[in-house]
Amino acid sequence: TLWRRKEITYTYCPFFIEYFGNNGAFFATLILSIFSLTVGQYIPKSIALTNPDKTMMSLTGIIFYTKIITFPVVYIYANISKAIANLFKIKTETDSLRRSDIIHAMSEYEEESSRLAARLFNFSKRVVSEVMIPLNTVFSCKKGYELGAISNQYKRIYTRIPVYNKRFDDIIGVFNIKDYFYTNKTVLRKPFFVNANERCMSIFSIMKQKGEHMAIVRDDNNRVLGIVTLEDLIEELVGEIRDEK
Repeated sequence: TLWRRKEITYTYCPFFIEYFGNNGAFFATLILSIFSLTVGQYIPKSIALTNPDKTMMSLTGIIFYTKIITFPVVYIYANISKAIANLFKIKTETDSLRRSDIIHAMSEYEEESSRLAARLFNFSKRVVSEVMIPLNTVFSCKKGYELGAISNQYKRIYTRIPVYNKRFDDIIGVFNIKDYFYTNKTVLRKPFFVNANERCMSIFSIMKQKGEHMAIVRDDNNRVLGIVTLEDLIEELVGEIRDEK
């Protein structure tokens, strides 16, 4: 209270009382607060932020030995507090925090498990045509223009580029940029075709087994409809995966 502050000020700060009279308590509190914040917080923090490594190395030993020296007192005090709390059946703040943290973690785990289970269930029912990239939005190139396709990628770099012969729906191979960097040759990989009505789960397993990262999607009449990548299928399970910037 203000009265107690005045009492402390009269006892320990006669200087302020002498110069400021009845307002001595106010000025004493104000000046001592500023001094405490400046010397006790701002200056040490500024020094530590300016030279963090040097400060850490110089204070490590002090903190270590201080912990050893004060350990008996802290240990006794903690156990006495715990014994008194148990005697009167008082829930300590630490116990409450631990219990709330456990409950929060369990609820988050259950929520995430339910979300993954729902995604897995939906994924098992979906077919490739529902998750594929339509052909009219696929970045592709004509045979013989593979190197030009690399330089024409502005917004995103595609590692695998479908290559067509004369028409967009006549996919004859897949140009992998990594192959060109390793061999310095424009080698086309054999395209991996899948049916649009196949289950995503089945295609996902086949692509994993064969090590395929891209599949060309065709209908029952062998007409190319689009592509599906292993990343597309994984995103159906775990959600969107952001590309590196």
